[in-house]
Amino acid sequence: MRDFVIHGDDIVLGTHGRSFWILDDITPLRQIHEGDAAQTKLFQPQVATRIQRSTNPDTPLPPETPMGQKPPDGAILDYVLKDPRNL
Repeated sequence: MRDFVIHGDDIVLGTHGRSFWILDDITPLRQIHEGDAAQTKLFQPQVATRIQRSTNPDTPLPPETPMGQKPPDGAILDYVLKDPRNL
């Protein structure tokens, strides 16, 4: 790891090679506390915005154009289930 930065709710890591990694949405990491694995917990999600999809799709980009994966549509719910060994 060469460089590390938190940008908004994402972690960006740069390597010594020619790559970088982005961990999207660290909201659950900010809300986790010691002992959370012993109980069922629903983390507060990020703000989700409802938008209407475009019904007029643009011309697609050529396959050789580098492009990352977009996050899934809708609200993302993160949760931890109670550890069955602690029943």
